[in-house]
Amino acid sequence: MKFLSKILVVMLLFVAGCVGEQFMLKPEGDEATITLKQGQVFEGRLLAINTEERALYTELTSGGEKIGVNEGEKIVGLPLDSLQSVTIQHYVNKSWVFPWVFSQVIPPILLGIAASREGASGGGVFLVSLIPAFASGLILVFSEPDPPQIQSEFSSDKIENLNLYTRFPLGLNPDQLHRIASLHGQKAVRILWDAEGKSL
Repeated sequence: MKFLSKILVVMLLFVAGCVGEQFMLKPEGDEATITLKQGQVFEGRLLAINTEERALYTELTSGGEKIGVNEGEKIVGLPLDSLQSVTIQHYVNKSWVFPWVFSQVIPPILLGIAASREGASGGGVFLVSLIPAFASGLILVFSEPDPPQIQSEFSSDKIENLNLYTRFPLGLNPDQLHRIASLHGQKAVRILWDAEGKSL
């Protein structure tokens, strides 16, 4: 009877392991790798899109020297038509690893121990019960999506998609943008260049 109750507990843990996790968009804005049509690559946190200016406002995190920002300048505007691609970072979802180990690797170990105590072949039970864990692990690894990437040309649908990853998907008015810039010690926020990549 005790052996059956242990098997029941193990099966419940297997079922619990079938519950997956979903991606969550970051409220502070997603970090992205931004590639210009002229070839420069840099990184920044996406703040907002101004559809009237067709500009993506970004908080630079690295590579700002490649695009000619001034010292201390972190919040900048980038014309959408000058961008080749925006690739969202940190979307390789590894949140399944702990639930997978807890619910599909540990139970076979416990089942093997329980079987050996009951006089059965613990090693054989462990190996057989580990097959589903191995199979589900392979499925989870190979089913991970590629990082979201938005390519030019930036149509309204692509802008709407990119907007999902910004901190302020409803946009920013000039006063709000100025206040955010002042938090970083900036007096103003400028759009760095025109659609052809010429400095403004």
